[in-house]
Amino acid sequence: MIKAAELLFKAQDAEKPTILLMIDRNELEDQMLKNLAAVGMANVAHANTMAELLRLLRQDYRGIVVSMIHKFRDMPANVNERKNIFVLIDEAHRTTGGDLGTFLMAGLRDRP
Repeated sequence: MIKAAELLFKAQDAEKPTILLMIDRNELEDQMLKNLAAVGMANVAHANTMAELLRLLRQDYRGIVVSMIHKFRDMPANVNERKNIFVLIDEAHRTTGGDLGTFLMAGLRDRP
C-alpha cells in the first residue's frame, strides 16, 4: 500500500493527488505511520480526529493522509470534489460496506 501511494503521488498525470490510506484499527494506524516514516515518505499527514480529516479535505491537502475509516462518520457531502483523490483501504474493507462507506463516498465526489 505504501509503494502504491508513493507511485500515485509521483505520477505526473496524477497532478499532485491526495491519497487516503484508510485502516480500521488503532494498532494498524500506528504501524502505518511508523512504516511511512521508516521509508522516508514526505507529505504525510495523520488525521488524528474527525475534525482534522475534515480540515485536510476542505483545505485540499496534497499528499498522503493516514486515517481510520471511522473518522468519516457524519462527513458532510462533497467536502472535496477534486478528481485526483485516491482511497486505498487496508483492513477496513469490512466497514466500507455500511454507513461508513456511504459517508466516505458522499464526502468525496462520486467516482466513475
